[in-house]
Amino acid sequence: MLAALSMNGLSYENGVLNFGLGKVSSTKNVSFSLSVIKRPIFGSNTVLFNRELASSEIDLKAAANGSEAAVNLERIGVNLGGGRLGLTPKVQFKAEGTLLNGSQFGELEASRTLLLKL
Repeated sequence: MLAALSMNGLSYENGVLNFGLGKVSSTKNVSFSLSVIKRPIFGSNTVLFNRELASSEIDLKAAANGSEAAVNLERIGVNLGGGRLGLTPKVQFKAEGTLLNGSQFGELEASRTLLLKL
């Protein structure tokens, strides 16, 4: 089986969301999106941000076991304020046309949710 997309090590510090990925050599074949939801104890959830990220909005660098990604939330216009929040980054394989031998891939997308209380 060929390497599947994976995500790990999700963390938030000083306005930056960080997470690890399997090896990503080019952003040409993957897309990134982010969802930020305010989750109060009482009442309805509020979507603060939910869209695909441009390649300029995500910092991607090689790491020992794959790649590391960082998203500066302030730079993309997300004001977390305070309270209970859910941050969900998602990475997805994208290809034009048909993926040959698609059954040899494990997962074509990965996401994780980080729950925060600020």
